[in-house]
Amino acid sequence: AMASRSRSPAPRQQRKTSLGLSAGGSAADDVVSAQALREAYSAPAQSLFRVAAVLRFRRPDGSEGVIEAVNVEPHDANIRGAICAERAAICKFQRDEEKEGSKIFRVVCVTDSPKPIFPGPLCREYLTSICAPETEVVVAGSADPFNFLTRPLSDLLPLPSVYSGRNVNEMKVLAKELQGKVGPPADSHLAAAYTAALEKARKQKAQQLVFPLVFAAAVHFADGRTYAVSELKAMEYGGTVDAVSLLLPEMLRVKDEEGPMPVCVMQVDQYGVAHAPFASARTLLVEHGFEKVTFVAHDVSGKWSSPMSADESLPFAFTEWVGNDIEDVEGLLGRRAAPAAGVVWRSEAAKARFLVALGLVSAARCRAASADGEGSWPLALWLTALTLELDSLCGIRLKHPGSFVATPTFVRRACPMPVACIRLLDTRGES
Repeated sequence: AMASRSRSPAPRQQRKTSLGLSAGGSAADDVVSAQALREAYSAPAQSLFRVAAVLRFRRPDGSEGVIEAVNVEPHDANIRGAICAERAAICKFQRDEEKEGSKIFRVVCVTDSPKPIFPGPLCREYLTSICAPETEVVVAGSADPFNFLTRPLSDLLPLPSVYSGRNVNEMKVLAKELQGKVGPPADSHLAAAYTAALEKARKQKAQQLVFPLVFAAAVHFADGRTYAVSELKAMEYGGTVDAVSLLLPEMLRVKDEEGPMPVCVMQVDQYGVAHAPFASARTLLVEHGFEKVTFVAHDVSGKWSSPMSADESLPFAFTEWVGNDIEDVEGLLGRRAAPAAGVVWRSEAAKARFLVALGLVSAARCRAASADGEGSWPLALWLTALTLELDSLCGIRLKHPGSFVATPTFVRRACPMPVACIRLLDTRGES
């Protein structure tokens, strides 16, 4: 299903009090506000990519309010601490409004991307835990800033955890109820991963002191081998690393050695309840070439879901909407650098991600040169360097490397989403 498309009217001033209250506003009004917010603040220091969010909520008395926020990033090389605009807005909502019984019914997200981008997986997961499934998610880009897309929140994160929306005591009650109902899936590959993950989870008693529910995960490879790990909990909850993410080093090692490919992954808690990978793990699976790895999960009645692949678990993600532009990207690359020749593609999805990444590189170069009048600066982005990252990122091998050039400003402004994983080498071979 396609996201519904609408267009805002010409920008106008919204009525707001100093408390962020509003007499009621449409999605178009909120898009206008979000775009004004995005344009009014300086881009974060690391990604140089701005995101602005507007949450619209309704109080028990029927009045409406809005909360606005932007993305923030640490002034550090450890980018893990970055906070998305949507989650920053939720922090204020939970502090000021949730206790009063207010309910979010619209989330607007606008970015520096020319085209609309729906919230990232982490924000989808966070929103799903506190918002109703029918919450309206509205997104707009920068090229046509008042042309927006809309989807219900429920469309953005299939297979959320059965514990989503519950407090810790409610989670424990549900887990104990499900314990007597759940069991291994019928498929032999999934069952092998499920059994290994459950065994590992039940050994993690010490980690229950940090949080009473503990998780482990297992990957099952095509040769029948199963590898399992437990999550790493941290007293500071944000430092916790989920179990599926901890499978990636082993999966990448096997892939680098051209070993048997992973078939499926399973994440299970100590009660035997299976969960789809959490948001950050879904992202890692897709971005590191494991988008077709499958998994299943239990629902609130203890029944199994249908198998789902990692890419299917992130609908309307960045790599999906750019897929519509692949032909245009190929044309751009043909004019600029023609790097696609001589490439051995392991999958069409790999080709798509590669073309999108380089297409955005080329497009950013053109914009930067045009804006700054610098012309071409002798910094070569050698495709030989791309092999250092793209084999694991996209699952491809380059036979005949080529090169193209960029301006210094391009290097600072390049779209961070697909390009962040590409290592740039200058003519001396330095990163």
